This record gives sequence, structure tokens and C-alpha cells, in this order.
Amino acid sequence: MKKRYIKCLALALCTAMLFESQVMPVFASPSNYEEQSTVLDFSEEESDEVETEPEVKNVEEPQISVEDDIAEEDSSDAEIIDESEVEEVQDSEEDILEDAEEEETEDFEISDGKLIKYEGNKEYVEIPYGVESIGAYAFAYCDSLTEVVIPDSVKEISEFAFFKCGTIGEVRLPNGLKTLNGGVFGGCTINTVTVPKTIEEVTFAFSNFSDVWGAFTKANIENLIFEDGTTSINTVMFLDGSTVKHIYIPESVENITPYDIDEEDQGLIGIPKGATIHGKNGSYAHKFAQEKDYEFVATEGSSTISINADEITISDIDDVEYNFGDEVKPVPVVKDGDKELVEGQHYTLEYSSNIDAGTGYVTVTGIPENGYEGSKELSFNITPYDISQDKSNRVIVTCDKYAEFDKTGAKPNVVVSIKNSDGTTQELSQLLNYVVGYENNTKFNGKEQPYAVIQGTNNFTGSVERQFTIKERDISKASMFAGDRICLGLPNSYATLVFLYDSHNMLRLGQDVENIQYTYYDKTVVKVSGKKVTRKAGEAVGNKDVIPANTIIKVTATAKKGSGYTGTVSTAYTLIPIRTVISKFLSHKF
Repeated sequence: MKKRYIKCLALALCTAMLFESQVMPVFASPSNYEEQSTVLDFSEEESDEVETEPEVKNVEEPQISVEDDIAEEDSSDAEIIDESEVEEVQDSEEDILEDAEEEETEDFEISDGKLIKYEGNKEYVEIPYGVESIGAYAFAYCDSLTEVVIPDSVKEISEFAFFKCGTIGEVRLPNGLKTLNGGVFGGCTINTVTVPKTIEEVTFAFSNFSDVWGAFTKANIENLIFEDGTTSINTVMFLDGSTVKHIYIPESVENITPYDIDEEDQGLIGIPKGATIHGKNGSYAHKFAQEKDYEFVATEGSSTISINADEITISDIDDVEYNFGDEVKPVPVVKDGDKELVEGQHYTLEYSSNIDAGTGYVTVTGIPENGYEGSKELSFNITPYDISQDKSNRVIVTCDKYAEFDKTGAKPNVVVSIKNSDGTTQELSQLLNYVVGYENNTKFNGKEQPYAVIQGTNNFTGSVERQFTIKERDISKASMFAGDRICLGLPNSYATLVFLYDSHNMLRLGQDVENIQYTYYDKTVVKVSGKKVTRKAGEAVGNKDVIPANTIIKVTATAKKGSGYTGTVSTAYTLIPIRTVISKFLSHKF
């Protein structure tokens, strides 16, 4: 009974020690495994935590006392454990450890520190510590792989090692990696890649004896991060085309080396076009981005340069023409040294007073997150639009071909319009936008050609001319006035004062009017040499006619030929009885 009890205790102790030893794989170095491993996370979700095996601690063998358990029995009956039985238990423990090690490494083909091939199909794989290189195509086309732990013992990753493994969440290349060969991540989609500072050699590889592959050729990378302390970037890793959205370059980088080959065969080399470079202001990465026209974003903690600093130059703005009521936005050239900065990336522009002719203003404001701060206001001159040049072919001037004669000057109708950007037209305001003058417009059939001069004002300048022809004006459009006359009952006492006005200009007999004729307005009985004579309506008044009172006389003016007028104009007046005039005079109160 005592012997069997002690055997059970010994077996339990061995089993507990065996269980605790299984926590750490035999291929890992217990003292530094956690800090000497790197994880490639192939899952779509990124994880900042790396699963590591717990450190194996020294376990002291417990001191088991059986005195209390056998106190009721005679100590003389105790038996000593057979040593052969203890050795049997220890051998069993070693067999279990060996089986565990074989299970962890059975999917790997490893020879002399080189992982030649992974034969498994697991999602999570830990490469044994001690592997110094990963062979060509070792994990190629492993679609099941989602995460792999690469120990820092790995110094080289060979050609196409992880070729077309699909979508990779995060790749953290191991610290201590020296050589990165071509095609390693070719054809992969990767969210984040971290490249250690220890890399010394970047090579390219051939496939099918024609295609050239860099480490990231034909890979789609969201974020590429170079570790702080990196001094040089060899762009062979991007040879023949990569898609990288964001590249983070530390301040320690002093050189970015393009891969120089025959220009006709070079393909896509250097930092991929379209990438945004992230780094500190004033760093090599910042200058490289400016020189090579890459978008640059300053990282947190970067210093900023004032727009008003001596090294920042802003060009003067040339005069700009009025733009028909639309804003004018001239763009100044802003430079940091010899590098031209980009609006929207390094600075913004804000305009004011930039519609009408005169002085406009633009404010240049730096974008702090991209390295520039402060603001500076510039003025520029908005010149009136020259209608004589009409460079935009937007001014429409119409002028009537004919204008009626006017003693003060013939004036054809002139309209000035502009074409809007939407295709519609808008009539400009005379005096506000233009004035019209005339030349040679006072004489009918004059020797010199009459023309209109349209002169721009305010937002417009310059002038254009339009010829026209003066045509005769119908004299009936003139105003005619004839005053009533006292009837004296005597021959040749019918004529009265007649006035002709046209646009406030008096027409003159002999200059504008050929003659004035008096006729009877109605049928009238008059006396001629004491005899009664009946005159018809429209019949001319005779000089010997003695006309009765209250007779209405029609007076007609006929335009003089060549005067600029044509036709006739008429009015009427009455011969008032003299007694009516005297009566009104006597009844008037003075």
C-alpha cells in the first residue's frame, strides 16, 4: 500500500513537469524568443499584438513528505522506490517532448538553417527560431496562410518567397534582415509593410527569363514604412511597377537611389508615381518630394516654414482683364527656394475685390500639416476689358445703318451687349458701361462719311466705330405754330407769324423751308375789288382777297430740297374780329 502510494505521487510530479515544459516550442530560444520574432499578419484585420510563447521558468521539484500520511502505520513497513521505475517515467517524458517537436516542424523542410519549403496548409505558422534564410517560393501560393511569425534569426528572404499569397494585413520584416530579393511579395495586396533599417542588399529576379521583379513588383501596398535609422532606400524593390499609396520615410534617410538601366527598357522604376510621401519638413524626404513632384505630408512633430520667410518667394501678379462680372483669380507662383509649391497642397488662395476693374487682393495662406504656416496678402490690378481688341470675342456692338437727319446731328441707335459664359447675351448700360459719340453727322449728303464712336467706360475701355448713312427727315415730324390774327377787313392782311421747331431746333425759311403757303381751310366767300367771290377749301388766299372775320386759314410749309428735310407740314389759325379783341381788352382788369 505504501509503495503504491509513493509511485502515484512520483508519476503525478513527472506529469506536471511535462505539461509545463510543453508551453514553449523546442525550436524557440526561451530567453529571447519574444523580442526576436516578426509577425506577418495575413488577416484582413490588423493586429498590433504579436502572440508569443510564454517564457519557461525553472520549476523546483516539490518536496513531498509522506510522514503525515503514514503516521498511523509502522515506519518499518516503508519501502524504497525502485530506480528503474523512475527512469521509466523520465523516458516517457522525453518521448512526449520529442513528439511535440516533430509535430511543430513536420510542415517545414529545413536544411542547414534554410527553410526550403513549407508543406502545410495552416492559417497560422511559426517559423522556428534559428532559421537564417527563407528559400525561393517557400510559401508561394499559400492561400490558407493568414499569419506567419518570422524570427529575427532570418537574415535573407529569397526570390518569390511569399509570391501571390493573396491579401496580407501587415508585414513586419524581421529585425536583422540583411537581404531582400526580387519578387518576395510579388502580386500580393498588403495593408502595411515595415522595412527594417538592417537591410543592406536589395536585388531583383527574373521570371520566364523576361519579366523583372523587385521585392514589391505588382504588389498593391497601402502603407510602406521605413524604420527609423534607415539611411538609404534602394528603389529596386519597386522595379517594373508597384502601387503604393503612402510611403513613410524617416528623417535619418539621406539617399533614395533609383535603379539605372537602359532608358528604353527601364519600365517603372524609382518611388512609384502617385504615392504620397510622409516625412518631416526640411528632411531629405521633403526635398526629394518637392524635386520629383510627389505629394508630401508632414508627419506629426514637423516644424513649419512661414510663408513670409526669406526662402519663400511669391511672384508679382500680372494685370488681369475684367471678366464680365465673374471673379478673376490670378495665381501667383510660390516657391520654397527653387521648388515651386502647389496650391491646395502647400498653401491656399483667398480672393477679395476681384470682380470690377480696379485693385484686387489675394491672400496666400500656408497649410501647417504640409509644412507651411502664416499668410501674406498680395494686390493685383484688374484692367478694364478692351472692346477694341475683344480678345474673348464676347462683345457685340450693333448700330443702325440709317439715321434720320437732325440739325444737331443724326444719331443712329447703338446697342452694346456681351455674351455670358452660359451662352446668353446681356445688354450693357449706356453711360455706365459705354458712351456713344458721332462724327460727320450734321450734314445731309455731306462729303465725309458719318460714323458712331462707341467708347468703353468703367469696366470697359477702348473704342469701336460703326458707319451709318443719314437719310432725309419728314418735316411733318417738326412742330409748327401759327398765331391767330386780327381781321382788319383789308386786302393782303391775312399772313401771321409761323414757327417751326424740330428737336428744339428752329427751322428757317430759305434754309430748311422752301416756302410757306396760305390756303382756305373751308369754303369761304370773300370780296375781291368789291365783288363777292367764293373760294374753295384748299384754294390759295389771294393778295386782293378781303377775308371776313372768323375765317380759318391753313398754313403749309414745304421742306427745301437738299436741306435734310422732305415733305410738308401744316397748321391753321383764325382771323379774329377786331371788336372781340377790343371787348376782351376792355373787360380785362388791370
